[in-house]
Amino acid sequence: MRIVIFISLFFGILNSSCRKANLDGIANLNRDEISAIGHGGMGISSTYPIDTYESLTAAITAGADGVEIDVQMSNDSVLVAFHDHDLSTSTSCAGKINNHSWELLKDCEYVKEIFSVYQIWSLPEIAEYWKGGSSRIVVFDCKLIYSANFNEFIMTYAKKLTELVGSFEFEGDILIESQSVAFLQLIQGLKPDYKLFYYPQSFEEGLGIAKAYGLYGITIASSNITKEQIAEAHDNGLRVAVWNVNSRKDNVEAINKSPDYIQTDKLNGLLRLLK
Repeated sequence: MRIVIFISLFFGILNSSCRKANLDGIANLNRDEISAIGHGGMGISSTYPIDTYESLTAAITAGADGVEIDVQMSNDSVLVAFHDHDLSTSTSCAGKINNHSWELLKDCEYVKEIFSVYQIWSLPEIAEYWKGGSSRIVVFDCKLIYSANFNEFIMTYAKKLTELVGSFEFEGDILIESQSVAFLQLIQGLKPDYKLFYYPQSFEEGLGIAKAYGLYGITIASSNITKEQIAEAHDNGLRVAVWNVNSRKDNVEAINKSPDYIQTDKLNGLLRLLK
């Protein structure tokens, strides 16, 4: 009896792990195709630290449709590619990005890497190196981690971001996502045609705010949205980007929900599934 139960469980797990992505069933607002976006480049499990030039470039070389970049701002108003809330979690420096000038930050090194040295990059540097490059999607995840007056901070950030977007010289899309409605409204006021995504805690919240403010879409953890909810967003003219996709199983489940974009930490696996 125990053997029968074990065999049943084994084959149940095997069948579950071998689920296929249903590419014929994709229906979205992106020409019924899903854009593969590398989270911070090649993702959190890559050899490269996320948000470094090396990771971002490797993702494009691997065949990604685009990359997601976490964007913070230094105290002298330079936009910086960095994920964590505090520098000490992954670099030789400490404190918030917004506590320091770019002059200090450019010498910070990622400390957990064994075979090479990787440094923090500014967004203007990345824009300069990518000039004239191939068509791609760039997603800016605007992390509003500040140390001073919030209104002043987001006004400066919005101005710097729109200047940065204007400096990118390549074909493709630029998507901007934020958890702050006030920030997205500032961007809207400066550049009404920008493709803006709201980053909600729940689908219902995201749908309501995106509709109310005429946004381009919502970006949400894949585990927090269903296939039916994505279809509802599409019915309302909203694109959907999903993230927190960290395994083959996550990639398959995300594909089968038909989002417009998948921001994945398993980029090569997603690219194989989407072939």
